Amino acid sequence: MSFSILFKVPVALMLYIMKILIILVLKLHCIALPKDFTMAKRHFKISKILTYSDIRSKIGLPNEMVEHMIPIMNGQHSMVLKVVDSRSQKWKLRYYTRPTGKKKGPVFTTGWCRFVEAKRLQVGNELTFYGYQVTAADGKLKMEYMIEVKRQSMTFNGEPLTTDVEYLA
Repeated sequence: MSFSILFKVPVALMLYIMKILIILVLKLHCIALPKDFTMAKRHFKISKILTYSDIRSKIGLPNEMVEHMIPIMNGQHSMVLKVVDSRSQKWKLRYYTRPTGKKKGPVFTTGWCRFVEAKRLQVGNELTFYGYQVTAADGKLKMEYMIEVKRQSMTFNGEPLTTDVEYLA
């Protein structure tokens, strides 16, 4: 048996196991899998505690998000992202990088207020935004986005409890 054959089998097996584990993790977190899903790799995860201004008009996103978005922006300052929530509902959110003005940092504008109203978001909720690099059935890489919001509350015993806002309505 040649030396290279010994390593090809374990690598192929490891890739298969990794794919199964990713699918299980995504399903455990109630993340909708695209129909053309073959393999996903989390590209980034950004979290933020929502403020009054985030709820009222547009959400100021952490500056670290810019570094993840630059490769797909193609020199533009805005783009519409198709985002999926934890119940597989699709949302269109406009991502804008604010190239001028005194405030810096990216924001979600168009579509954000609709999302806030539909989910009944509140100050203090934690927003988490994920970007996944997905290999589609045609072999091309593309980005898929997911958004989830969690709310802190207390159990009857006074213990802290974090709940996805999807299950509070």
